[in-house]
Formats: sequence, structure tokens, C-alpha cells
Amino acid sequence: MLSDRKIRQLLEEGELDITDLNEEEQITPIGVDLTVGPSYKRPATQEVFHAEENGGQIILQPNTFYHLHTVESVNLPDELYGRTDVVMERSLEGIQVTTGLVDPGFDGRLLLGVENVSETSKTLKVGDRVVQINIHNVAGVPEETYEGDTHYDRNL
Repeated sequence: MLSDRKIRQLLEEGELDITDLNEEEQITPIGVDLTVGPSYKRPATQEVFHAEENGGQIILQPNTFYHLHTVESVNLPDELYGRTDVVMERSLEGIQVTTGLVDPGFDGRLLLGVENVSETSKTLKVGDRVVQINIHNVAGVPEETYEGDTHYDRNL
């Protein structure tokens, strides 16, 4: 797992690219906090919501699952991969986030599955921290790297 020093070095050298990043506020000792984007979707009904219609807020109804994107775009070179974990503050609020691996070669905003598992509505604001991505080295360049995001939800 890469340290904050190594992440900053790779960003400075252009080996790693994360757009819309406030390095001082979002880089942690072992990762980068990524934030909530401005639109979200309820897949069960195909409804798309925009935070600006709610004063910049994303309103998550109880026991409901949503898709949302990060503000930041992540561009990983072929020799690095990411692993996402929910920011603890969200878990303590009753907001679960599907986490996992981000393949070498990925380039784009991360699509997240988010569920409010509490009994009351929860509110996120655009720019709230939602997941942390930890960056790891791949032992050798993979034969196949990420080649697009056709299976990701682009309707946000």
C-alpha cells in the first residue's frame, strides 16, 4: 500500500492522476478520500436525482439503495490498482457503501453502490467524503488492464 508521500510523488510526476483533488485535505497517511458527486440514481425505479434541486443535498431514504459517482476521476497506470473502503463516518451514520478493487488502467469517476440502512432519512452534501481509495503496486504489469467502463451507469 502506498504512503501519502509516495502518492504525492506519483501525482507530482504525473504517474498517477486524480482530478478535482484537494491534496492537503483529501490525502491521508495511506490513501485518498474521495467525495460525493452531484447526482445519484435509485436503480429500482430508474429515478435520477440532482443535488442542486435539493439545495446541494443528496437525500437517502431509509432502507433504499442508490448509485452515485465520486467527484474525482481516478486514472491508474498499469502497475497500480486501488482498493476502496467506506469512510467510517458514513458507516456510523448508517450509510453502507459497496467497496472493492479498482483495476489497473481504470480512468474515470468511481460508481458506488450506497444504501441507507438506517430507519431515518440521511443527507449527504456534494463534496462529503464517502470512500477512501488505497493505492497498491501490482507485481509486474498485468496482461490485461481495464479497457473501458461500458458496464458502469453513465446515466448520472
